[in-house]
Amino acid sequence: MVRAERASSDLAGRAEEKDDRAERASSDLAARPEEKDDRAERASSDLAARAEEKDDRAERASCDLAARAEEKDDRAERVSSDLAARAEEKDDRAERASSDLATRAEKKGARAEENDRVDKKLGRREEELKSTNTRLQLADGAISSTRGLLEDVEVMVRGITVLADFVVLEAEQELRV
Repeated sequence: MVRAERASSDLAGRAEEKDDRAERASSDLAARPEEKDDRAERASSDLAARAEEKDDRAERASCDLAARAEEKDDRAERVSSDLAARAEEKDDRAERASSDLATRAEKKGARAEENDRVDKKLGRREEELKSTNTRLQLADGAISSTRGLLEDVEVMVRGITVLADFVVLEAEQELRV
């Protein structure tokens, strides 16, 4: 009987063990759809987060592109403004240069008239001047261009007539002869 009791007790233990296993298997089977649902929910949540992240990146890229375009427009405007200012400056310089040339021409014409007047007073003609490229440094350090060389001019010194050569200079002020 002890054996039978032992056998009965073993059978009862085995049956209980099988019941536990069956209950665990049933619990595992019940948990599996919940796990699948959890995994599907996590995957869906991950996909939504990734989509949102991509949207954020696209928005930032769009903002960056807009900022770059605005910066390029600003640079182009500054370059255009600089070019316009330079063109205006060049026009001003050209106008000043033209005015300077006109002034120089007027002065040269006035000097030519003055030189003609002096030549007439002296009784000399321009043809009598021998051409020369000489420049003279005067006592005050100024450099003066010469109009030419006047040769064999009769000069009376203390009653004696002497022949002399003269270098004729450009003069800005009226000379008394």
